[in-house]
Amino acid sequence: MNPGRTTAMARPLSAARRHHYRAVLLPALVLLAVAVWQSPQWISLPIRDLQIQGQFRYLEPGQLRQLVRQAIGQRGFFDVDIAALRQRLLQEPWLREIRVQRLWPDGIRLYVTEQSAVARWGEGGALNERGEIFWPERSTGLLELPHLQGPEGQQALLFARLRLLQERALPGTGRHLERLQLSGRGAWTLFLSGDLQVKLGRTHFPERLQRALDLLRPAEAGWLSGVRTMDLRYPNGVALGFTTPGV
Repeated sequence: MNPGRTTAMARPLSAARRHHYRAVLLPALVLLAVAVWQSPQWISLPIRDLQIQGQFRYLEPGQLRQLVRQAIGQRGFFDVDIAALRQRLLQEPWLREIRVQRLWPDGIRLYVTEQSAVARWGEGGALNERGEIFWPERSTGLLELPHLQGPEGQQALLFARLRLLQERALPGTGRHLERLQLSGRGAWTLFLSGDLQVKLGRTHFPERLQRALDLLRPAEAGWLSGVRTMDLRYPNGVALGFTTPGV
């Protein structure tokens, strides 16, 4: 070291002084945190920013906003029970899934998945793309969907037959399925566009359906003009019903 220069060096705090600072600062920080947490202006901070994300066909975002406002009432940002809010919103039949997220400092964001109806079920019900029943309060927009009718607990079977008919059987016939009916005794009836009823009975569904499809092929279907019922419950033939007796 150069004897002609002096160097200023920081002197470390003594243990007593460090203890003094801790004794003063820590209680002050605790009191500040408690004061902020208990301050009414923080606990009652109103929800001003409500964001809704999703694609909607049957639900109106404004309707969903109203449901949220009714559910949270006057609760503030910290008072809103996110899990309870989600369960409350899932009571809306058209909501299949919803995720709720807080947005600091005064917002809530909803990620919404709407039900996708592929068929009507029974009296007032609907089936989604997974074959699950839900019960919408309104049937608006559902009337063009095929109608499935059958005993309670048989929706999975009817849904599977619906998929078979829509995806593999009816394309190419020029007709579409309007109603699929399974009776309490297990008999199947198809109601097709063009006011045609096809009775397949309780057994041999694949074979009888194939016979019906052979008759409905465009090359063979010209002679079916005026036919309103096709009964394929006979082993070696088909009974036809016409609109005009004697034709």
